[in-house]
Amino acid sequence: MTVVRNTPEQLAQWRAEPGWTAITIEIVPHDPVTVTMPDRDFDEALREFERQAKITEAERTDEANYADMRRWMAKELVPAVARFDRRAISNCAVAALWLVLNHPNDKGMMRLKMEALRGQGVAPHFTLCRGQSRDPNASATYGTGLGDRYVDIRQDAQQRVNAQTMILKTRDY
Repeated sequence: MTVVRNTPEQLAQWRAEPGWTAITIEIVPHDPVTVTMPDRDFDEALREFERQAKITEAERTDEANYADMRRWMAKELVPAVARFDRRAISNCAVAALWLVLNHPNDKGMMRLKMEALRGQGVAPHFTLCRGQSRDPNASATYGTGLGDRYVDIRQDAQQRVNAQTMILKTRDY
């Protein structure tokens, strides 16, 4: 796995090489971090995460458990990025990838889109962004993007819709 820090403007121009999968994680207002991994390691990394996290079948569809995992990932990521601890960042990135592919309401659509991109010879690039809540009593909104490069969803993730709504952007070809 490789870990890089780029500005959103730099990320808009950058693409992962075919045969790799990228995820950029943004915890607003902190800088984004991007992790890439070879596709050949992708599924095994996700299975290992599930083993380490001891995720049960019941937990896969539980929205409260999903939200707890998402909060844990964000909480772990911020200090890891501040230290630029590549190992901790990579662990958070695998957790983030698991989260974007296993949202309780997604029904496998993100994985299908990822596989379609790979089938076109394009490296899938996920973006997971947590906005800052404008209301101190509300939780932050998360957004997910998927395309051939970073998807800037910072403004979208600032908007709190409701607890059941997921912001999803994809890039069409």
